[in-house]
Amino acid sequence: LDHNFGKFLSQYNLLDFLHKFLVPGAAEDDLVLEVICLIGVFAVDSQCALQLAKSRVLKDMYDLITAKSEDDEMTLQILFAFHRLLIHKEIRDVLLQTQIVQCILEFLEHRNPEVQKLADETLDVIQDVEERWAPPIRRKRFQVHNSVWLDVIDQDEQNEEAEQEELRHIQMQEQLQERRMQELHMGGFQGGMYENGHDDGVNMDDPHNLAMDQQYYMQSDPGEDEFEYRHDVR
Repeated sequence: LDHNFGKFLSQYNLLDFLHKFLVPGAAEDDLVLEVICLIGVFAVDSQCALQLAKSRVLKDMYDLITAKSEDDEMTLQILFAFHRLLIHKEIRDVLLQTQIVQCILEFLEHRNPEVQKLADETLDVIQDVEERWAPPIRRKRFQVHNSVWLDVIDQDEQNEEAEQEELRHIQMQEQLQERRMQELHMGGFQGGMYENGHDDGVNMDDPHNLAMDQQYYMQSDPGEDEFEYRHDVR
């Protein structure tokens, strides 16, 4: 671009003209895409980039990239324009005060590999000059690159928790069965009857019966002091 092009941009109020096309619903997507490509060309020149940073166009572009994230070509062209703008320090300082970095981080997981690649390259520019963004960028890259491994680890943890729960259930059954056998050995039951005369023929594999039986034993001490054992004299 000619070094006088920035003066031409302001002299003819061209950015306000472009802004009208970027308002949602104001123009067809094909025309909006051409405007974004033109902004990407302007972004090469530092004077043009400075005017862009002070205009409403930057917000228009951010709104577009979030609203049109499923449009691969639109997303690529807006990312390309942001990539060029971030090269200029003055513009970079303005952009990094917005949500643009978080937005670009999300595009690392975009379904289109070209969008992922451009987002990664744009984050390189940010990370090289802004150390404070390095940790979140590294964390997101680790998460994306190791997503399959992290999913496997998470599934393993869930399986382990389920196995531990099943083991606790089995141990509880065994403990209750052992206690019942001790009761029978001590003469606490006569002829398969509780002391209240009710039949003991319940299914202890049923979780409800098991819980009720556990509650019964928790509320009763099996010692002879707490039970009145019946003796059939017939």
